[in-house]
Amino acid sequence: MMTTLRSILWLGTALFLLSPPPGQAQSTTADYELLWEITGNGLSQPSYLFGSMHSQESSIFKLPDSLWLALAACEGLANEIHLDSAMLLMVEKMVANDGPQSETVEEEPAAAYSAGDSLRAAALEDMPTVLDAYLMQHAKLWGKQLWGLENIEENLAQLEEDDLDLDMGRLFRQSAEFKEMESIYRVGSLEAVERYVQSNKVKFEADIELTRRNRIQANSIARIIREQSLFSVVGVAHLPGPQGVLQLLRDRGFRLRPVKATYGAKPANLPDIYQPAENWGAYRNQGASYRFRTPQKPIAMDMGIGQEGYLTLDLGTGTFYVLFEFIPDSDKLWDFASYGEQIVQRFLSEEYQLLERREEDYRGQPALELSYFQPWESVPYLRFRLIQREGKMLLLQFGSINKKMLFSPVAERYFASVELLESTSQLTEWSSAEAACQLLLPSNATFSEKRANDDTGNEYHIKMMQGTIGEDTYLFRYNDLPKGLYLESDSITLWQYYYQFKRRYPKARTTTQVFKYRDYPALDFRLELDEGYIRGMAVLRGQRFYLLLAISRTADGQDGFFDSFEFLPYRPIDYQTFHVADGSIQIRLPADTLARVTERTINQLTNQEDISDLGKEHVVGATDPQTGTLFTFESTRYSPLFQFNGETPYDSLLLLIASNLEETWEGKILWSAFDVLLQGPRVLDFVVQPHQSHLQLRFRLFLHNNYLYAFYAHLAPELVNDERIATYFGNFQLQNPLSPHGGIFESKASLILERLLSDDPDQRAEAILAMDNQYFSATDDLPRIYQILSDRSDLPQAVELVLLEEFRYTSDQRSPEFLREYYRPEQDRETRIALLQSLLRLKSEKGTQYFLELLYRDGELRREEDLDFPLQQALVDSLALFETYYPALKKLAENPVYATVLFLMGASVLEDAELSSQYLRQDLDYLHQRVERAIADRGATQVYLLEEILDFYRRLEPAPQRQVQMRRIFEHPDLRSWGRWAMVEYFAENGIAIQKEWVTPLLDDSIYIYPTLELLNNHQLQSLVADRYFRPDYLAEQMLYYYAVDVSRYPPRVRVIGKRQYPYLGKDQTVYLLQFDFPEGVTDSEPTSVYWGIAGPFSGSGPDLQFSDDLVNWQGTPWDGNSKDPAIDEQIRKWIAEEEARAK
Repeated sequence: MMTTLRSILWLGTALFLLSPPPGQAQSTTADYELLWEITGNGLSQPSYLFGSMHSQESSIFKLPDSLWLALAACEGLANEIHLDSAMLLMVEKMVANDGPQSETVEEEPAAAYSAGDSLRAAALEDMPTVLDAYLMQHAKLWGKQLWGLENIEENLAQLEEDDLDLDMGRLFRQSAEFKEMESIYRVGSLEAVERYVQSNKVKFEADIELTRRNRIQANSIARIIREQSLFSVVGVAHLPGPQGVLQLLRDRGFRLRPVKATYGAKPANLPDIYQPAENWGAYRNQGASYRFRTPQKPIAMDMGIGQEGYLTLDLGTGTFYVLFEFIPDSDKLWDFASYGEQIVQRFLSEEYQLLERREEDYRGQPALELSYFQPWESVPYLRFRLIQREGKMLLLQFGSINKKMLFSPVAERYFASVELLESTSQLTEWSSAEAACQLLLPSNATFSEKRANDDTGNEYHIKMMQGTIGEDTYLFRYNDLPKGLYLESDSITLWQYYYQFKRRYPKARTTTQVFKYRDYPALDFRLELDEGYIRGMAVLRGQRFYLLLAISRTADGQDGFFDSFEFLPYRPIDYQTFHVADGSIQIRLPADTLARVTERTINQLTNQEDISDLGKEHVVGATDPQTGTLFTFESTRYSPLFQFNGETPYDSLLLLIASNLEETWEGKILWSAFDVLLQGPRVLDFVVQPHQSHLQLRFRLFLHNNYLYAFYAHLAPELVNDERIATYFGNFQLQNPLSPHGGIFESKASLILERLLSDDPDQRAEAILAMDNQYFSATDDLPRIYQILSDRSDLPQAVELVLLEEFRYTSDQRSPEFLREYYRPEQDRETRIALLQSLLRLKSEKGTQYFLELLYRDGELRREEDLDFPLQQALVDSLALFETYYPALKKLAENPVYATVLFLMGASVLEDAELSSQYLRQDLDYLHQRVERAIADRGATQVYLLEEILDFYRRLEPAPQRQVQMRRIFEHPDLRSWGRWAMVEYFAENGIAIQKEWVTPLLDDSIYIYPTLELLNNHQLQSLVADRYFRPDYLAEQMLYYYAVDVSRYPPRVRVIGKRQYPYLGKDQTVYLLQFDFPEGVTDSEPTSVYWGIAGPFSGSGPDLQFSDDLVNWQGTPWDGNSKDPAIDEQIRKWIAEEEARAK
């Protein structure tokens, strides 16, 4: 907040940067031409015009007595603009825009100040305000009328346009130009000033429009001096020249003469600006809890949600004034001494220079006052008073660039003016049609609102009521989600507010309860502090979030506040017509709430983006301002090459999309129905209930011409059949006559094949992509594919590939022979692979025979050792033909890639009871020999082969030769943990002796600790490891680790924090409670979140210990560390009930 105030304080000085920078003391010689008397042209008394410096340096303020006498004789004073009004207007604009976003000058450390910024250091002892404002303040203290010569709004617009630096410290960080102007101003010669202006003509005239402003100032002076005698203060650069203010006034018939600088005859009543004026205004805060006085009208500011504040700026004294109430971030809300000491230590830790500290009661309330110096800041002298009152703090702040002003009568009057008002507030009924609710609130509750952005830039509009009754504070707030967003998880949304308070008061003792409030998800949370209590209730109603909060000295007495909360019906809204989807349809959406209009390429049938065969999708979103309901309309304009295939095309397409949407939104379709509307289309209506949210999604889908239209809304269950929803879903108008489903169910094969041969590369690319969704007939379309491949030797490779790949889906008796003849060794590798894959995917004996024949002849592909080689997967997909091509595959098995395929498929055959495995069992001698070669070899490829061999052997009956080979494989240095574990499992299941040293490496791999211990336990082999491995707490940690690392890329840190007894499957069993986090990969700017989970169940102990991992589970939201939270017990019981239901 302070950096913002520092910028605001010196906004006024930016309007006067036209004038030269400060110099030394003004001259008393005859050359002094800064003060001019204006007479003649019918004036009854003289007025005066002064050329000013907009500076705070004390040397500039050594003004001649003749100037004071002139000012004293005048009835009014005019600045270029009315400074008080300008400052008030600027602050109001800034507050309306939520304040400046950032400083225009970087903060300077104390070391940088002390090292050598001598100009700025000297300025710290200068006057409290600029010379123009200094003269204005004297005029105010004399009771003179104040004027502005120029339009305030125009100057403010110019200020924003020019993006001027508003930091006062900037005035003291200039060098060469300052020195030159110092000497000019010291002499007081307008001729020298004019020469400087002319030498910088571009700067003065282009940047600030000097001549235009001179005319405005001269016109204003000429008008006002006919009403009263006037002392005008303008930048000295405005005075000289043929277009200067002096000459312009002469041109209007006035006489002007310079007034000599004389000393020794000051006015007897010359004011002291360190004394306050008599006419300070009295003000009261909106909540009527305090009253105060300031020299100017204060502006209400949002100091943060729930913090009502006021800001006053007084340019005449160069001071600012701030007041606001807040609830401190402390577990001891009413322990003022502790909180005050925290404040002091905070200042000391930041190297502030503490000038004075006073601790004393203020009007019967504990108070702390600090004055301090921060030389690296633009406003270095600050003073504040902190007053404790009824669980809140009232902060008064006063700032100046001048130390003397910090302890002046001006400051003392401000601090002494604050009156603490007695509260007579009580709970009274409050209702809001906009919030759609009612409840009891303190009668002194005040309204505030704030717009805040989250980390991703989404803007939240928060509205709040807050009031007090005695020492208790009551707060009610609500907000909808930002436009275009929807609620994904009730739990995450509710708990995040509790965690905010828990982080704010980390030592508080907490209780929480998840429940239904008026049938809506809610969370009750209570924090017990050392000297008070905080109780909150968060409620979700559709897309709207409500929070009720009470802060009190006692734990009881707030039920009336919380129980009074009731929902009201939503008020109606206006709708607006939009023409969307290329103008093909007219829809109705809430007026003035359009959130987004986007266009993207998407394949709705497969949920894959960046596939253009369906054409373009248009998305329009809008938010209901009363309910927060998110309306979304999507239209997909199908490509003319798209064909949908289904048994009942129209209905099956809509049902397929509905099924995909059910999966996308992670929910369940509650109901669905087809209907025929008056407009003509047959529509599918359905409602999806997401698993993680109480929101429901209502959908309407239909086809019209070549468009698929989808209406849907995220809404509260009570609104599913509401009239406002019916307006959106039913009041649309189709703009084009209906044709039978836009032809998307008709074959596009001929058109696609035609465009594959097009000379237009875009048409070819579209046709290539469309091949995936097109059904080709073996009788009607396949002959054309044969013809294209046979007749066109110049086919682009991409076209050739998609045509060859089509044989995987469409073929006839000719296909094997055609593909065999089409294969040529000189073809590029990608084409040969595509052709071989298509041969194998024919799933015919001939196709498989030709595949192996061609592959064996192709030396390059036969020797391929890439484990991701696509032909490997093609073979695996042909399991039913394995017996047919097994002899040929043996020839290829010299390559470990094909040997891996051989053993992989052999294991699958052994496991499938419907497939014959006799030929494998009769060929074990060959397989044993191939295993021997694999054991002798080294390398990553061999490791995969050895693992498949182990998997193959596990499916055969135990035999001594295989057992010996398995032991040798186990000793292979490159074997991974999975292979070792698989061998131990095989030996255990077959009653073969296991050596301890086989188990030890598995316990060194954290991922395999739990699976190994579970295996040993299931086969009564616990004696192979130390007793500590079968401690229940250790097993529980390894259980949760194993399952958590399975869903995270980072290994978790797991720790047992307790255990509890729960009934499970008919008997009481132990469940361990654990906390865990994922530390790896988390940066300092992304602190590690802590979660909690359970493991078990366990029963018995020692040799009789029994356990399983049935109940391993964890909470998906960060945890506050309170293991006694009732919500934990509630969640565990829910998990147990779900697992028991699955077990049954």
